[in-house]
Amino acid sequence: MHGRAERILPRLVERGLRPDLVVLDPPRKGCDRHVLDAICSSSCGRIAYVSCHPGTLARDLKFLFERGFRLARIETFDMFPQTVHLETLACLER
Repeated sequence: MHGRAERILPRLVERGLRPDLVVLDPPRKGCDRHVLDAICSSSCGRIAYVSCHPGTLARDLKFLFERGFRLARIETFDMFPQTVHLETLACLER
């Protein structure tokens, strides 16, 4: 597959895609609402969300929590030593 997730993922879900796990690694602006809506309307039971921006991660997690997901685990990773940048992995389950 090739293309923007906000265009492709909703179409795949409409066609019956039923993923067990979705891995998200959005840009700093966070996930597009169409992507999150498509995931929530699918039968996906687990999400691995990698984020470089705590603010957009919190916003997107709130959206997912309100739609039945819960936080199973969260970890931070110092992928860029001697900088202020951290990556966060949030593991969610339904």
